[in-house]
Amino acid sequence: MKTHQQHVGLKKQSGFTLIELLTTVIIIGVVLAIGVPSFREIIQNQRMGTQINELVSDLQYARSEAIKRNSTISTCMRNVAGTACIGGASWLGGWLVFNDPNDNGTVDGGEAILKVRGAINSMTSFDFSGGTRVRYDSQGFARGFAGTLTLCDTRGDTKRKGITVSNTGRVRRSVAADMASC
Repeated sequence: MKTHQQHVGLKKQSGFTLIELLTTVIIIGVVLAIGVPSFREIIQNQRMGTQINELVSDLQYARSEAIKRNSTISTCMRNVAGTACIGGASWLGGWLVFNDPNDNGTVDGGEAILKVRGAINSMTSFDFSGGTRVRYDSQGFARGFAGTLTLCDTRGDTKRKGITVSNTGRVRRSVAADMASC
């Protein structure tokens, strides 16, 4: 019969071997090498989707305000201060929505600025084929201000997104044939 003193020197070993640890590290490395690029793509897609959705929301807001106020409401590219409309082709600097009862496309004294959106970061272009503003009349129509806004990032034409504003004022996601090249 074995006594207690004979078992004292034999403790059960627990833990991982060096081979098990190296195998685990290699598996984690392979998973990260595959997963990180896909995750970057997801983040870029989400950023583009967010920017498009913000503009869609603001255009729908402008249309509903035009009907509600029985007045002209304009959405235009904004200056750095967010107090006036500017010319140019790119909406990357942001936009503003304002009450424009005299329909001149500029923010005059007494005309209320309803919304201001800041600059769009991490995108390469955001251009509107319909001009520098979208104007909704008191019936919610955008006659003469229809066009397509195309948003691009560093991935180019294959990943561009866009929205189309019709003369009836409807805003919808664009198909590739409607959008400009990046």
